[in-house]
Amino acid sequence: MVTPMSSSAADVVTSFIAACERLDLDAAIDHMSADVEYWNVPMEKVYGHDGVRGVLEPFLGPFEEIEWPVSHMVAEGTAESGTVFTERVDRFRAGDVWLELPVAGMFLVRGGKITVWRDYFDLNGFMGEMGKLSAS
Repeated sequence: MVTPMSSSAADVVTSFIAACERLDLDAAIDHMSADVEYWNVPMEKVYGHDGVRGVLEPFLGPFEEIEWPVSHMVAEGTAESGTVFTERVDRFRAGDVWLELPVAGMFLVRGGKITVWRDYFDLNGFMGEMGKLSAS
């Protein structure tokens, strides 16, 4: 297991996002505590590495490229104990089609790991974006 080499909670989250953008699910999960709580609101809450993998693997799998540019980040604390809020537009590419999803995220970081991750997004907006795939 890889422990992020960072000094701030923001560094941990930034490194986690970079792993997601590389589509490196193992590295992304390594940024999380074994008992992580992940709630992709309005979906169901899951716990632990297996729960996160069960959500992210099928979600990220169909895409060839993703970008999660952070437009705003507010963070306090260190990698030992901190909180990070992000505002992003998560982008997913399948073939020539890009889907975009505005997301607000909250991360609690303890002991250099993400212990709580919540993302908030509009499910109807997401379903509309997914319609682009069937139209292409």
